Amino acid sequence: MANFIYIISTSEQGNGFSGLSTWHKVLAVLYVLHYVNRALITPLFLAPSMSPIHIEIFFFAILFHYLASSTFASWLLGYKTVLATAGTLEAPGAMYDITIATSPELTGYMVYVPYIGLTIFLVGMYGNIQSENTLFELRKEEAHRRQKKRDNSAAVTSNGKSIYDKVYVLPPAEGYFSSILFPHYALEWIEWTGFVIIALSVTTLNVASVTAESAASTGVVQLAPFYAPVAKFFMSTCGLPLPLPVLLICVNIMTTTAVRARWGRTWYIERFGEKAVGGRGAFVPYCKWL
Repeated sequence: MANFIYIISTSEQGNGFSGLSTWHKVLAVLYVLHYVNRALITPLFLAPSMSPIHIEIFFFAILFHYLASSTFASWLLGYKTVLATAGTLEAPGAMYDITIATSPELTGYMVYVPYIGLTIFLVGMYGNIQSENTLFELRKEEAHRRQKKRDNSAAVTSNGKSIYDKVYVLPPAEGYFSSILFPHYALEWIEWTGFVIIALSVTTLNVASVTAESAASTGVVQLAPFYAPVAKFFMSTCGLPLPLPVLLICVNIMTTTAVRARWGRTWYIERFGEKAVGGRGAFVPYCKWL
């Protein structure tokens, strides 16, 4: 987040932040808002305690967010971005210009797209915060129940640790947790999906006019094989722009939290039993595998 703010506030590309259009600025503000909540408010003021983190995961997280924020900030400021899919001399790969539009002119149904995206983002963020707070409150209640059982009114235990340390609960099957165990992850995905939808409205759609010669002067980003079909689907099949940096952030967050949720469901079963977990899925309603 700090890296993103620094790049946006100091860069002179496209007159910096002041030169961005309204929806560019909305994207920047929402990005910062998300990470203010995720990196500051939640761990420092809302979560009763935080689980320890392995040092390698800590450094990988720093590296990911540094690269993601740098890529997103540079793209948002309008740096030339040309993508290319793999090809041969006989069958050249396609090239796509995904440079962000300086002043996007929205027409037709695209006028409503950023508003739809903003609504989805805010709904997802609200649900994410609410479901996490529900889990935090359950942990606090369980900690106070255990403290009362010990008949100890001290704020810390005898070994100096907080009464909330390593207090885990299985959320009851109601509200956000009625059909899945990790609604805060699923709702965060909804949040980032809304972010991608807003980004669609400020990205150019330019496929045909980009040549190998013109792309060579600015540099080309070679797409990974599994992203090439996505680029073709968005830009050639659907006629939609491809906000790749935003899409990459969304996909990476979805995949990493999906793995954590799947592992978390297994952990719940080991700790509380299959019967207590029931038929709830990790992030897909009533799906034991997901």
